[in-house]
This record gives sequence, C-alpha cells and structure tokens, in this order.
Amino acid sequence: MSPTSRIPQTPVEAEEDFYTSFLRLDADRMESIWSESPDLYCIHPGGELLQGRDAVLNSWQNIFTSADPPKLEYRLLYSRHEEKIAIHLVEENIRPSGSSHRAAVVLASNVYVLEGEGWRLFSHHASLPMMKRGRTEPDRKMH
Repeated sequence: MSPTSRIPQTPVEAEEDFYTSFLRLDADRMESIWSESPDLYCIHPGGELLQGRDAVLNSWQNIFTSADPPKLEYRLLYSRHEEKIAIHLVEENIRPSGSSHRAAVVLASNVYVLEGEGWRLFSHHASLPMMKRGRTEPDRKMH
C-alpha cells in the first residue's frame, strides 16, 4: 500500500476506494483494496469465475491496460453489515469516456471482510440484468 493510501475503516470506505480505483484505472489502488485471502473471487459481466488474488488482479490489470477512464456512477441498492462481513448490492452505470451512448447498467454484489486493521473486498460479481421486451416480466424464467 502506498504511503498516501488509507486503510478503509468501513465497508462504505472500501467500496469508495474500489470504485475510485476503477474510475482512475489505478491498478495499485485496486490491488490495495482486495483481500489477502487465497479464496477471493471475481466475475466480470459475461466472464468466467476468477479465483485467487493473482487471477483477479491480473483481470483488472488487463481491463485497465486496454481502456480509457470510464464514466461510472454507482448506487447502493442493499447492504447488510455484520461484525466482520458486509454485503453490498450495487447498480453500476458505466459508459466509455467521451461516449454519448446510454450507460450500460450492471448489477453487482460486493462482499467486504474485516481484515487486520481495515475492510477489504473479498468478492465482486457483476452481471448485466436480463433484457425486457416492453413487459414487466423477464424474457425467460430462471430456475
């Protein structure tokens, strides 16, 4: 962690750090927010399950290497906090920088764990919501 980095003292601070690193394409900051656990995981929209710190951080490095800083807004839809774990369900609105296209809506679940002196991201699972065809019910049934 760089000398200017702070250790998030709450899951909300950890989430702010996560999305700030995404907005700035800051791989070092992204690395600092993830848990040290060997069991952590990440699923990017349409992507496969990435398990382990190296696989997860490599995926973010690949995303950051080939991208311009996005326009990104996120909104907390639900949160549950316990003593050492917090679950946040978030709606992300992501658009390429300089684009006038409508933002892609992504639903994500972020799991934070209390690790040592602060909160770290343990899991990020993001997916595109099912598309609807002018109706209030989903296109297909799940499960």
